[in-house]
Amino acid sequence: EKGFELLDEMFSFGLEPNDTDYGILCKLILNHGSLEDIIRWKELVFEIERRADAGKCQPMKNSIYVQSLTTCMYHPDRGAKDIAAEILQFAEMRAQRGKGNNSTEEDKAAARQLGSLRNLYHALLSGWARCGDADAFQETIKLFNVMNVSTDESSVPVTRSYNWVIFAAGSSPTLSQEDAHNKFNVVMELFTELHNVEHIQPDSLTYSNFLFVCKALLPKGPGQDAIVENTIQMCKHNGLVDSVVFHNLSRYFPKILKKLVENEEGLTSIGNKLPTSWDAKVDPSKRWPAKQQEQQQQRRQRKGK
Repeated sequence: EKGFELLDEMFSFGLEPNDTDYGILCKLILNHGSLEDIIRWKELVFEIERRADAGKCQPMKNSIYVQSLTTCMYHPDRGAKDIAAEILQFAEMRAQRGKGNNSTEEDKAAARQLGSLRNLYHALLSGWARCGDADAFQETIKLFNVMNVSTDESSVPVTRSYNWVIFAAGSSPTLSQEDAHNKFNVVMELFTELHNVEHIQPDSLTYSNFLFVCKALLPKGPGQDAIVENTIQMCKHNGLVDSVVFHNLSRYFPKILKKLVENEEGLTSIGNKLPTSWDAKVDPSKRWPAKQQEQQQQRRQRKGK
């Protein structure tokens, strides 16, 4: 309540809040706010944009829309996700208005400030993927399809978009064996597609998420083993076995890891580093075991405080 009062006071004195001001209020709402506060924030966003249309303030930036959507998606009340959808729809409308032949200068300015809608879609994709709701995977697919048919190049899916949908399949509740089968088929289609499109490529997170999905959705047995082995062979071929991929492989499929080591020429065990060909395209800070050593150091520092 106090945060909204301070914003009102700033407006009354002709002062324009900046990104930090809006960000602090978003954080307060997420940590302490009710659904009514979320609704009030949505109304504030719409009011600020109406003021911008009238030339009384600057339009809201892309980063504020992302913070708004993130706040809604991570709020514990399910109704907040419906409000996120309203805010996204409003942003899509503003972006469209800024591109029309009859667009005003205010419309164009608002569209420039809004920037790429892809960041907004990703805020919702990540929220759904992490929320654990029963319909989370279906919601990520809906958003992904909206992006996929977009005529705006700045909104079409990129590797990160695929990664969120793949992760959602493994993190959302699975209602039955048939549900698991259907989810995995969708993920396999996306995984295959990502390896065949020209303008984007899979990254290490693609493979680690896919391993997570294999563990979550596939029944144990030769079929699961064959898919996992093939996945790791592709990951190795692309030089993308980073610390997370290696962790998921050693955690979920240790027997397959052992088999891969035995079949690698000149390799008897995994020591302090992976074969160069496995992580050739991985940032040194994310290679195994560098990342684990960094995390262990951070844990020691936290314990020492």
